[in-house]
Amino acid sequence: MHDKSEYYRNQEDIVSREGIPVESGSLWEFKDNQLVLVDDDQYASVDMDDQKFKKE
Repeated sequence: MHDKSEYYRNQEDIVSREGIPVESGSLWEFKDNQLVLVDDDQYASVDMDDQKFKKE
């Protein structure tokens, strides 16, 4: 199986749709047309914004 996941890092502190503050430099995975925080402890999602995220 080939993993085609795309990962990004936020370039500034942001607040997710769920109201969770996320520090700059956090790792996100692009899936289902949104970015989802790579974190086992909490779920956070945001819309893709090329101004705030940089591809890994």
